[in-house]
Amino acid sequence: MSPEDVLSRWMSKELRKRFKGSLFEQYKYSSRIGTEPTERKQRLALDAPVVCRPCNNDWMSRIDKLAKPILNPLITSPHVARTLSAEQCGILASWMTMKSIVLDRLGFAQHGQRAVSFRPFECSRFKTTHIPPSRVTVWIGRFDPERPIRGHVRAIYYDQLNLKRLSNLYAFVCTMRLDELAIQLIALRPKLSGSRIPHSIPFATYPTEGTWAERFIELWPNLPDSIAWPTPRSLGGQRALNAVANRLDGRF
Repeated sequence: MSPEDVLSRWMSKELRKRFKGSLFEQYKYSSRIGTEPTERKQRLALDAPVVCRPCNNDWMSRIDKLAKPILNPLITSPHVARTLSAEQCGILASWMTMKSIVLDRLGFAQHGQRAVSFRPFECSRFKTTHIPPSRVTVWIGRFDPERPIRGHVRAIYYDQLNLKRLSNLYAFVCTMRLDELAIQLIALRPKLSGSRIPHSIPFATYPTEGTWAERFIELWPNLPDSIAWPTPRSLGGQRALNAVANRLDGRF
């Protein structure tokens, strides 16, 4: 297996230029391990040795290269007004799906008692088509700016959640914070074969003033003709990440 860089190496280079810093603080989280800080490093580093080398160097690398010119300005210049086309939204959704599949496999490797959320046939189809599987939704939003003393905080939440309101379903949720940029993927999955999956589940109410719709824009599957960036409102600061990651189940 080849160690896939969940956070692409070019992100470290661009963020160092923006913040003129040399060290990164990084956090990852799941309900099983809680918040897990990593040591300060010279680059963003979360390796997932769950990918074969041909995939890592071929189609996965191509998706990353397609996403870079779209992601880079969103990360490094988050307040600049811009328009994202339907094609760009689709590329971002494919990139986030690829990263979520890798993190799902990493979670399975680390906690083998649970099943993978993305089934083998879905992964195989995604490899060929780069189209996210069914019942997968992807959003994009923005956090408030924060400036730690050294480096910058990044957090990744990825987990399987049992849904209080629908006992026959669970959800795989992957939420990334890349400076002020927020990207979230939610995949709804049946616990038992044949269980009906609704087309949507209402989110918990946003914990402060306003709504989720003012802070998150859906990229997939309802592919827009285009979207205007940035969003009308931000999601809050670092502490808001917990509310964002758990908005499906309301555990703030």
